[in-house]
Amino acid sequence: MGSLEALPTKSGYLPVNSATGSSIFYTFYEAQTPTSTPLDQTPLLIWLQGGPGCSSMTGKYVPAIGFYHEKQKSEMEKAQLEAIKLVKMGNWSEATDARNRVLDMMQNMTDVMKSVKYMVEFLVKNSKVLLYQGHFDLRDGVVSTEAWMKTMKWEGIEKFLMAERKVWHVNGVLAGYVQKWASLSHAIVLGAGHFVPTDQSLNSQAMIEDWVLDKGLFSNEGEETLPSKFRGPVFVASRLNVPGAWQMPQGGIEDGEEPKSAAIRELQEETGIVSAEIIAEVPNWLTYDFPPAVKTKVNRLWGGEWHGQAQKWFLMRLTKDESEINLATGEADPEFAEWKWASPEEVIAQAVDYKRPTYEEVIRTFGPYFDNGRATKCKSAKW
Repeated sequence: MGSLEALPTKSGYLPVNSATGSSIFYTFYEAQTPTSTPLDQTPLLIWLQGGPGCSSMTGKYVPAIGFYHEKQKSEMEKAQLEAIKLVKMGNWSEATDARNRVLDMMQNMTDVMKSVKYMVEFLVKNSKVLLYQGHFDLRDGVVSTEAWMKTMKWEGIEKFLMAERKVWHVNGVLAGYVQKWASLSHAIVLGAGHFVPTDQSLNSQAMIEDWVLDKGLFSNEGEETLPSKFRGPVFVASRLNVPGAWQMPQGGIEDGEEPKSAAIRELQEETGIVSAEIIAEVPNWLTYDFPPAVKTKVNRLWGGEWHGQAQKWFLMRLTKDESEINLATGEADPEFAEWKWASPEEVIAQAVDYKRPTYEEVIRTFGPYFDNGRATKCKSAKW
């Protein structure tokens, strides 16, 4: 990789479609500093300029609306002027319709709103992929990107989702966050909007160079240190007030308390377990609604109007033997009558109906950590 001041040694246009006369712009930079790396192992960065409605002919930095030929450009300009005219007239209903027609034309003429997820799925199976967003990006933001990433058809996606999102610094200054597993990297660039290289040029260069050269948070170091699969099943307990209802431990978060701290505290209060380590978490909050009968009971006990719960789930490993499990610790009123170890499938099957979708999501997310374990006999509370 050359510096920002490096001049391209070769550039030009590659034909895409001879019928429309469309081409893609390219530029090639030679490395400024020779290395001892063999030629076949020298990193090569291919930057395909584009995006929603963007043309590769706008170069490296600023995407713009690109059309296939002058007729489309003329049609689009006419539609835009019509929408502007209606806005100035205050004809809001027709202006809205005109705006929607403009957006429809953009979608048909360019690559606006056309999914390329299938391309990412192909690439990540065959090469390295870096996805990045500015955390101020309102057009293609972090949340929307994470949403479609979770649906990717790639064998490593579950491990990627459970990989730690690490704090990223450039020259000792906070630059953002990086999540990585195998060939997929996702970076969130702080202080940047839609045009990340324009808003954060130094950090963008550092990000690209580290990713290309497998340095820093973009290296493969530490990926093999993920905990190995469990040799046993999952802890569940039956509630005192709902006989036959088995669940994983859960509890509330105090004001100002971090979710991880709350999870450790509640585990100790409900089960007596103190020898446990957190090894993974579900990246997003999961929610469920109370059925009418439960909602009525909860509102009577807690006061107010409660509709359901939002939960943050953590996977913990018991680091000592089960002798410290005690459902009557004295730190809080007992909630459970007995406990047992259950397979992931049994955890889902024995959950109450309204919690089952949440349990399915939790077990699916933590799936890579589980080894098929057999359920054991129930063990009563230690009173």
